[in-house]
Amino acid sequence: MADSKVATVGGGAAPPALSGGGGGGGGGTAGAGAATAGLSADAQKAIIERYQNLRAVVANLGQAVQEADGDRAEHDLVLRQLAPLPPSRRCWHQVGSVLSTRTVGEVVPVLTAERTRLEGVMRESANRLAEAEAALAELTRTYNIRERGQGA
Repeated sequence: MADSKVATVGGGAAPPALSGGGGGGGGGTAGAGAATAGLSADAQKAIIERYQNLRAVVANLGQAVQEADGDRAEHDLVLRQLAPLPPSRRCWHQVGSVLSTRTVGEVVPVLTAERTRLEGVMRESANRLAEAEAALAELTRTYNIRERGQGA
């Protein structure tokens, strides 16, 4: 779902051509100062779109890291609960919407492998998040972009 926020580059009110939806969270209006004074309207629009897209990427990657961390924590909890049980004991194992009976000895290696995979997803997403945040910070600094309400 796209926000209906307006971003401007160069300060002041946005002409209708610069209005538009963007991704990302938060609200307000982005504006830039003297760094963009000599840019054409098309160049300013491109900067605004890149800014909004980067904000959306940062929000999505942050959510992906949180989801993977929650899933990893859930796998850790289940593995701690299964650790003292004998490998021959029967247990329930849910994959998606399918619930089946397995032994603890069958389930523990699967859960351990999945937890390892989730840790990899978290690392990769966190690295991509750091890169996107750095790109957003660079764009913000280069063009002196401010969200409305952040001050002058």
